[in-house]
Amino acid sequence: MGNLISFFSVFLFITFNLLLFYYAFIDKLNSFSPKIKSISIGFLLTLVSIFLTTVLHRINMFDVLEHKLFDYRMEVRGYLSGDLSLDPIPKVSENFEDSNKNGKYDFGENFEDLGNGIWDKNELFEDSNKNGKYDFGENFEDLGNEKFDNGLNVVLVEIDDESYRLIDESYPFPRGRVYARAIRNLSKSGAKVIFFDIMFDKPDHQSETIIKEFGNNISNFIHGDEEMKNAILYARENGTEIILGSKVAEEPTRIPPFYYLEATDKLMEANPLSATVGVPTDIDGVNRKYLVYQKIPDDETWYISPAIKAVSSFLDINYDVSSIKEDRIKGIITFFDKTDTTKKIVINTYGENYNVFKLNYYGPASGAKSGIQDTRFKTFNRYPLSNIIDDSSYNLDPIYEDTNWMDQFLPGILPDYILAIEDLEQRKLMMDMLGIGTNDLTKSPFYNKIVVVGTALPEDQDTKVTPFYNVLNKQILMPGMEVHATAIQQIIDKNYITFFNKNISYNKSGLYLGFFDIVDFLIILSLGLITFLIFTFTNPIISGILVFFSILGWFIFSIGIFVDNQFWFLKYFLTDFLLLPPEFNKSIFMPIIFPISSIILTYAFNLGYKLITEGQDKAFLKASFGSYISPQLIDQMYESKQAPSLGGIEGHNTPFFSDIASFSTFSEKLSAEDLVILLNEYLNEMTNILLNNKGTLDKYIGDAIIAFFGAPVMLKNQEYLACLTCCQMNEKLEELRTKWKSQGDRWPSIVHNMRHRIGVNCGSVVTGNMGSDMRMNYTMMGDTVNVTARLESGAKQYGIETQVGEKVFLATKNDFVYRIIDYAIVKGRTQPSRTYELIAMKGKESQIYKKLLPLWDNAIKNYYNQNWDKAIKLFNECEKFEEEYIGRPTNPSLLYIERCKEFKEYPPGKDWNGSYKLKSK
Repeated sequence: MGNLISFFSVFLFITFNLLLFYYAFIDKLNSFSPKIKSISIGFLLTLVSIFLTTVLHRINMFDVLEHKLFDYRMEVRGYLSGDLSLDPIPKVSENFEDSNKNGKYDFGENFEDLGNGIWDKNELFEDSNKNGKYDFGENFEDLGNEKFDNGLNVVLVEIDDESYRLIDESYPFPRGRVYARAIRNLSKSGAKVIFFDIMFDKPDHQSETIIKEFGNNISNFIHGDEEMKNAILYARENGTEIILGSKVAEEPTRIPPFYYLEATDKLMEANPLSATVGVPTDIDGVNRKYLVYQKIPDDETWYISPAIKAVSSFLDINYDVSSIKEDRIKGIITFFDKTDTTKKIVINTYGENYNVFKLNYYGPASGAKSGIQDTRFKTFNRYPLSNIIDDSSYNLDPIYEDTNWMDQFLPGILPDYILAIEDLEQRKLMMDMLGIGTNDLTKSPFYNKIVVVGTALPEDQDTKVTPFYNVLNKQILMPGMEVHATAIQQIIDKNYITFFNKNISYNKSGLYLGFFDIVDFLIILSLGLITFLIFTFTNPIISGILVFFSILGWFIFSIGIFVDNQFWFLKYFLTDFLLLPPEFNKSIFMPIIFPISSIILTYAFNLGYKLITEGQDKAFLKASFGSYISPQLIDQMYESKQAPSLGGIEGHNTPFFSDIASFSTFSEKLSAEDLVILLNEYLNEMTNILLNNKGTLDKYIGDAIIAFFGAPVMLKNQEYLACLTCCQMNEKLEELRTKWKSQGDRWPSIVHNMRHRIGVNCGSVVTGNMGSDMRMNYTMMGDTVNVTARLESGAKQYGIETQVGEKVFLATKNDFVYRIIDYAIVKGRTQPSRTYELIAMKGKESQIYKKLLPLWDNAIKNYYNQNWDKAIKLFNECEKFEEEYIGRPTNPSLLYIERCKEFKEYPPGKDWNGSYKLKSK
């Protein structure tokens, strides 16, 4: 809670100051171009996200997720040993030829290359059920790996359910009859180190009970602690080091409250080693780290952990306080031998306190059932305590289960099943093969091993949650003794996990500076800035894709360098993909959560700002243009960043004018209310067509529609869209006429026969917000606009509905059907221009026009060649195919017949260019 309060206090303070900074410079930002302003604010938001990520990491808000992803890494990596490992470490050391007699394998010496005990992908197998794949239990060829394997150096001896059942003693077991016997037998069978993960801080319970009951004067009575002390002395004389558990205890009422608690004075008389058995947990209760040493407040003594003491005894490294070197910059603690500094134990520490290292678990709990044919994981070799004390001088209960199991590993002792072999030659062969009854202790599973003795009974509540807690859809707790075994084996193998930033949590490393850890901060800063650059210089879709793949790439990379295989994810897609465990000391931890958080927060902050400003900009565009253009065109304006500018801008546009023919007559025939209803229906349908084709509505003037294409958003096919609009409007008007006729007397006949005229032209036009400061209108101006108005009004003279300019014809002649109408000088102009009637989209013209158009082209040709009589004859033929409808004052054929007669009487002369000056608009 304190961390949260601190975080939000700092965050609110920084945010408040950033807002002050923003508003202090908002005027200056507004004076910049929109792009620079957007980048500046985006960069400011990026700094906020970087700071926020750093603060969240600083108060350890990401720890739980990062810890879970550490567990996921372990799951992906798989097991380093045991029957389910893809490349398991052998349980026993391979035999080798010790050429230099130094007692250890040296590179180049010959060795026995044994298999790993499980089927591997390239090994042959006996396919008993003929299914083409190896199944558990089938025979296989167990090949070696072509390298010397030292095997696992740790063996577990467990107080398990079997021991509790077979050892006929009260629990806790008596030290004389059980633990002293176990020490002697393990030492005799060649154990190098025996560590008890058990506290013997109080006198032997059974002995104390006897003394309390019968007093001290009991003949031949030996206290359990005395027997165990003697066993420890025997083991040490036999070359076996004994380590007893101790702990840093706390009693709040005691002064001082912390103190060091070890085995009883009687046991310590044998001078065994003593080691603190406490194992720390992470914030989520999982055991992922191991103590190198513990300290008591106000006490500089280092209380060393069992793993360090066990390994130092195993490797014959005799250290003292003066020979321990701690390098906090590199995160290394080195235990040097007092007399030979070439002999040493190097611990790669982890975390801020420098006294722990990360556990690199070799697999799940050894005794847990794997779920595959009732097998167990067997991460370490494990034996019940009942087996260890089961020799010829001790009877298990029931007696029929007493096999004297331990005798086979005790020198000079022959088990009953060996004595049962009557053939002495066969008996000798069996003894030689098993190493029984001889001094060849190398066949013992405890020979030259570190034996960890502890409890696996659930009721003793010494179980731990590890990264392999959830395995094969099961929840598996690990006995605390096996956590120590893991640490011991890890130190011997030098199989440490390298941390890029020394810690999962926030860490004050040697590069710590003020509030920030430099290594962590540089990761956050670099990823935040990269995300900002991606977002700033790519569109939202591309940036979203790149950010997604950045997150995915970082995740894959981080897991990949831990498992030492960047293609690890293929195991989820390819069933035969073999992901072998990494070699020792090859796993590197690269953080995932806070780097990805830097990416996500930077992207989210910038995206949020973009969405807000987009909403504001679109709202502005909609307010400015919503009544003129379609919503799709507003979106296109925003996407193309073509924001409207105050005043006019000149460009290539296509003006559009339409008007209802003889509308003044409508006013006489209809009431004002009906006129409004009729006009609204007509304008609504026509405007929808206009906007759907990306046209911009300029204004309505009575029944007239004034519009244009190509502004405020430039359209490459604006002429096509304008002509398409004309055709669709003509088709829609035909539908409306049919509808109005079907309504009977609702509308007079003039409505049933409503016609409109349309003019379309293209060229240079000025568009923009024009008017006064108090009232503006987005409109158009220019000569092209005036010509378009003349084309619309001039269509009446020819009796046509749609008239377009020559530039529109040239731009769309491949898409629409036209006929040339005139080469005329409109009223108010001096230069002639060609005009055309837009008939229909190609392929949609009527059969009448298919007959009319060839005749028309021939007639016009004779007209321009001044063959007046032939032209009149041809125009008369054309007139037969001209559409007739009520209200059509004339048609182009009739107009040209009259014009031919006029020119026949008053010839235009030989220099005539074919133009005609119109007498009215």
